[in-house]
Amino acid sequence: MNIKLSYTLAELPSAQHRAGLAGLVLMVREVHHQELLDNYQDAILEFLSAPDEYGITLEFNLEGLKTLFDLTYQAFNEPRKTTTKISQYDRIEEEKIIEKGKEKIKQWYHYSVVVPQGAFLPYWDNSSNDENNGFWIKLWRNMMWDIVRDKDASRTPFKERVSEDHNYFQDTEKIWQSLQNPDKSSGQSGTYYLGATASTAENIPQKDIIKYQFLLHFAPFTFQVYCPSILDKEGKRDNSKKNYAVTIPDVANLKDFCDEFPNVLQQCRSNESVGYRPREALIDLPEEGALDILGLLRERIAQNTGSQTLEDLVLGVEVIHAEKAGNNVKFHSISYVEPIVGKVDRYKEIQNLYWCPWFRKQRLLNLVKSEYDSEGNLIEIPGWIGFDDLLSRIPRSWLEHPYFSHDARNLFIHEISNKGDKIMDKKNRPYQIIVRDICFFYVTNKLKNKYQIIKTDRDTYKKDSGESISKKEGDEKIEKIVNGAFLSVRSRSEKQDFIDYFVETLYPFVSKDEFAYFATQLYEATEEIRALTLLALSSQLPFKQTVEENTSETA
Repeated sequence: MNIKLSYTLAELPSAQHRAGLAGLVLMVREVHHQELLDNYQDAILEFLSAPDEYGITLEFNLEGLKTLFDLTYQAFNEPRKTTTKISQYDRIEEEKIIEKGKEKIKQWYHYSVVVPQGAFLPYWDNSSNDENNGFWIKLWRNMMWDIVRDKDASRTPFKERVSEDHNYFQDTEKIWQSLQNPDKSSGQSGTYYLGATASTAENIPQKDIIKYQFLLHFAPFTFQVYCPSILDKEGKRDNSKKNYAVTIPDVANLKDFCDEFPNVLQQCRSNESVGYRPREALIDLPEEGALDILGLLRERIAQNTGSQTLEDLVLGVEVIHAEKAGNNVKFHSISYVEPIVGKVDRYKEIQNLYWCPWFRKQRLLNLVKSEYDSEGNLIEIPGWIGFDDLLSRIPRSWLEHPYFSHDARNLFIHEISNKGDKIMDKKNRPYQIIVRDICFFYVTNKLKNKYQIIKTDRDTYKKDSGESISKKEGDEKIEKIVNGAFLSVRSRSEKQDFIDYFVETLYPFVSKDEFAYFATQLYEATEEIRALTLLALSSQLPFKQTVEENTSETA
């Protein structure tokens, strides 16, 4: 007797279940494009009505379920080789090499590993002409083995289907039996629901409805994978860890999502790579992955319909930040990013403006935490918020990052000066701009009074006497002045200490017209002015042109 299952998005309990429903629709469509159905002559696997925006009704028999799972758990043996001696290998090959002028024999141990195929995903990855070697599909496969199916036992459905005498139906038959009572509950498992455990910390068993849990087999096919970098002790990106941000689209319109999702992956993703990973997948903040996929969805919708809205397609994007550490998977965070168009637009701007990894991370954090009003307009946290604390606690070596001054300068140019009219009251200039000018006049006056040097433009200096001096010498003097003032401000974390220093050292550069107004701001917005002072001083540092930071992985 056939099984009929009906689902609506509204009844499903989580983003992962809704993603699973979309994955099921995509998988059933793909089955009918492949020859798998030829293996099961009596297979029935059909939608009783075409998927609409709300849900589906699916009918299948046991043979149809076997076809569906054969595609879901399709895998292949990938050949690999190593010079490290291993106990299990297929063959050994010897290679003659010349090392230090002497001929030597190097032994290569050839072996193979089972790799999940990914059903239709390789066809949608245009980063390589070889569909099995695309950067995106490789990343997805690594995530599957490191996070979703990290335990050897959980890979059995894949491994058994690779064997030449493929006759593995135990998983299908077990699920077929359980689906005879689809509304009963069953124990939850992290193999299906990412981040779940069999029971809570209070030893309460976690359950799921059998027909809902069935959807979770297909959810990973809608997951988009990113790699959040870790900052090393020098404040540089380290992408060598098995660190993943798994983004899960929370589907709002089933039909439109399933129609557009393949086009997004095929046409909108960048095919550039860094090492063996897609450049676009290397991010500084886990939530950045959600903003990126929302941007891609919006781009596709705009191309297709001219619409700028996202809410009709997805409710948001869930982000699970997980890391493979030894034999365990650590779940660092689970967050949710709503599809606010203004936030997606701002992400694109910030993405291009800031290059220093820790600066960019703080700036993105402010954006992610920003709220929106009742009309859906973004109420953004100012870009300089949080830098007061950050610049006070990071190691001094991080401050020497060549892009720090570039980013501080861009913050003032693009987020303060260019938007000054929005933050200015009718009588006074914004205190953000006043702080910028104070720091500029402080540095240039000290350069002139202490070293008798005048900066004539961005790259040239001269002595008071008119004698020219080298850019290097002028830059060194500015660095000395800025670093001295920066460290003085940084060391004064107490409110009154900072105010005393500011009044004594920097207040002479406040114009008389703004004297009273700025005094009020200094007392009422001390933390903000301290952050702005640190940033404004840093923005005066000469920009050091350098090669693009190495973000290649070593794994």
